[in-house]
Amino acid sequence: MLRGKCFNCKSAIPLEYLLIEVLTGLTLVWLALFIIFSNELIFMSILSCTLIVLAIIDLKHLILPNSITYSLIFLGLLINLMFPMTPFLYAILGCGLGYLLFFMIEKLFYFIKKEDGLGRGDAKLIAAIGSWVGIDHLPFIILLASCLGILFFIITLIINKKSLNQSLDFQIPFGTFLAISCIAIIPLISY
Repeated sequence: MLRGKCFNCKSAIPLEYLLIEVLTGLTLVWLALFIIFSNELIFMSILSCTLIVLAIIDLKHLILPNSITYSLIFLGLLINLMFPMTPFLYAILGCGLGYLLFFMIEKLFYFIKKEDGLGRGDAKLIAAIGSWVGIDHLPFIILLASCLGILFFIITLIINKKSLNQSLDFQIPFGTFLAISCIAIIPLISY
């Protein structure tokens, strides 16, 4: 109806907005196919929509804003305390150990290479995801995210026609793949 233009200022609406809206709608349908209408569906929809926001921000800017990741951590722990989807202890362990694992990887890489290899935002994001889904699902999410990140790296090498040596400084938006992996795995978690 708007013919691709803003109602107020008449400037063109970027195509990526439409793609994000379609992606969000498909994600909510994906969740609804596997989770019956309940508190869990509502909570997982909130988590998934927030993860989509973080995935797009990380993909475009290589950052994961603290205001969003901290809010996810707090909300995940609060929801699992009041409406347990995973045992609260698992949520605390998922948050704490998820963060600690990524923090240690970040520091180990820096110790070896003397440069950053993993952003602190990724550690905060995995802590947030762990606070929602618990410690027992984090290994699957991390494994899938790692595979997706490697695939993204290989495809980027091929598209840009670069050798492996030419692409060693290439930054991968790992938070994007953590978000995608979590959204993909949510329906497989039995609540």
